[in-house]
Amino acid sequence: MIKIIFENPVFLWYLLSIPILIISHFTFLKNARFKAIRFSNFRTIERLTGVGPDKVMTKNWSMLIMRLFVLFSVILAISAPVVWYKNFSHDADFVLAIDASASMLAKDFEPSRLGVAKEQANLFVTSIRGDSTIGVVTFAGSSFIDQLPTNNKNLIKNTISNIEPIVLGGTDLAGAIISSTNLLILSERGRILVLLSDGSNTVDTFNKKSLDTALKYANNNQVIINTIGIGSSNGSIGYLPEYYNVTAIYDSEQLKYIANSTDGNFYNCETVEVFSEAFGDILRNPQKTYIHKDLNSILLLIALLILFFEWGLANTRFRRLP
Repeated sequence: MIKIIFENPVFLWYLLSIPILIISHFTFLKNARFKAIRFSNFRTIERLTGVGPDKVMTKNWSMLIMRLFVLFSVILAISAPVVWYKNFSHDADFVLAIDASASMLAKDFEPSRLGVAKEQANLFVTSIRGDSTIGVVTFAGSSFIDQLPTNNKNLIKNTISNIEPIVLGGTDLAGAIISSTNLLILSERGRILVLLSDGSNTVDTFNKKSLDTALKYANNNQVIINTIGIGSSNGSIGYLPEYYNVTAIYDSEQLKYIANSTDGNFYNCETVEVFSEAFGDILRNPQKTYIHKDLNSILLLIALLILFFEWGLANTRFRRLP
């Protein structure tokens, strides 16, 4: 899938100057034809105006076409077009979105789902090579930015280790996706969100509109979401202390839906070993992500080449033609 995004789309209004260039060209050409009647050599007039039995492609048409290409290229260049396309790459920035809701205190993992998620996330941060930045978002009924993207691994690991459960407010997956996407918008690399959750989207249980809106926002900003599901498929109700009055159902289908909607991967982690393998797969294998290419320099180069070519013709071939 290829997307072209203009970072300065307001300059595209200058494309309206193209018809003005065409009109002015033929207006001046008409004026030149009127002056041509002063010549006594009518064969020369015919060649100059492009009419008569010796009608040829005059230099006026050639110059017009080249100048249109120059103007078009310059306008597109200042509009800053960027081409985004999907490919596999190790070069990416990450955001870890960790579910800290009450359901993550379920004991189908030891010491808890949240405890294992924090341990594995820290191992993931330790294993990352290169200068990729990592941000941290926690969420329950609301989303919280715990750490802005940085390549300071000690700072990231301390942030993850200090995550505390948020036992009230439900679980808002849509809000977590939007907050995480906002942290990745300025990244010049691939943009990968790793979402760790049991998939229990209690804030959006009866209406998927907000989740779909969040996924559309992620797609529009070239973010790939890999989801890591934490929980047991045999049902995890009853693992929580009664006073929390919440359930701990593991909803793998919700997480699979999120990953598939952004062309990411879903990892179904029902054991710690599978959890570790999921993070290992993200690190070892090139991840499908968006790669971008700025077209400004290419378009400006095209405009310069056409200008030099026109200048060469004006001083050689076109200098000898009427």
